[in-house]
Amino acid sequence: MIFKIPLDLIRKFIAFNIFMTASVLFCLPLGCQEGIKDFHSVVKQVDHIMLSPENPRELFNFLTQELKLPVAWPYREYGNSASGGVYAGNVNLEPVFFQHKHETLNTSSKIIGLAFEASVPTEEMLKELDRRNIPYMKPETMEFGPEGSKVKISTNTILENMLPGSFVFLCEYHIYKFFNTDLTQMRNKWQDNLIKINGGPLGIEYVSEIKIGMRNKVEALKKWQNLLKPNECCQDGCFDLGKGPSLRFLDSEQDCICSLTIKVKSLEKACDYLLIKGLIDAKDKYTVTTRPDKSFGILFEFTEVDGNKNIL
Repeated sequence: MIFKIPLDLIRKFIAFNIFMTASVLFCLPLGCQEGIKDFHSVVKQVDHIMLSPENPRELFNFLTQELKLPVAWPYREYGNSASGGVYAGNVNLEPVFFQHKHETLNTSSKIIGLAFEASVPTEEMLKELDRRNIPYMKPETMEFGPEGSKVKISTNTILENMLPGSFVFLCEYHIYKFFNTDLTQMRNKWQDNLIKINGGPLGIEYVSEIKIGMRNKVEALKKWQNLLKPNECCQDGCFDLGKGPSLRFLDSEQDCICSLTIKVKSLEKACDYLLIKGLIDAKDKYTVTTRPDKSFGILFEFTEVDGNKNIL
C-alpha cells in the first residue's frame, strides 16, 4: 500500500503526540533537564518509531491490553489523524492513522518513520547539519494553548533524502521544561511500569534493532554515517545509538524500514505465547519471527540473545 500524507498534517500530528505525554508528567518527581554533553553529535538515540497498520487502534490495543506494555500517551482521534504511544523498553512504538494522503510518504512497509532525540538545541544542531551538508526542511516549533499563553511543545526538523519514502526527523523537546522534568525521567517512569509487569506475557525488555533495507547500501551508509557520527558503524551496516535501538542497514530491492527486533527475557516463554496466538511464521534456536499478516502487517523478530547492552 502507498501512503500519501500532507506534510503540514504530519507536523501537527507530531506535535500533538508530544503534548499528549503531558497527561502523565504531573506524577513525576521534580528534576532538572538533562544537560547537553556532546556538542559534536546531533542524534542521541531513536525516540519513537511510527507504525501505520490498517487499523492502528487495534494495534495500540494489542500492545497495551494484550502485551500489557506501558502507555506513553493514550490513543486519541482528532480531525484527520490519530495516534497512541507505547513504551517498549527503550523506545516508544507509535501506531498512527492519517486520513489524507500525499506523495511525501511512499513505502510498502507498515513501519513508516523514525524520530530521533536531538543531542543539542536546534540552533546548534542546524549549524552542525549545515557543516555536514545534510539537507533538512525548515524547523517547526509546535505550541499549544490560547494566544498569549502558548506552551512550546517541541521543535521538529525533518531530514531530507535520508530514507526515501519514509519520515526521518529530529526532535528537540520543550514541553518537559514546563513541567520541571525531562525525557530521561519520563523514560524511567515508563521503564518502572514495564519492570512491574515483568515485560508482559512476552517478557519484553527492549527493542534491540531496527532493520532498514536500502537499494544502494554503500551510498546509504555514507549518508547515515555522516548523520550519526561520532557513532561508528560497529559491524557491517550496524550503528549503536545510545540507550535506544541499533540501526542495521541491509541490501534490499527497496528503501524501507523492514522489521523490529525485540529482546525478551525467555524465548521459550515468548514462543509459547506467540504460538497460542497463531503469530509465529519462522523459528530457530535464537529467533522467532511473526507472520506479518497476523501481526498488523509489521514484521516483529524476538530474540533472547542480543549484543546490544545499551539499555536503561
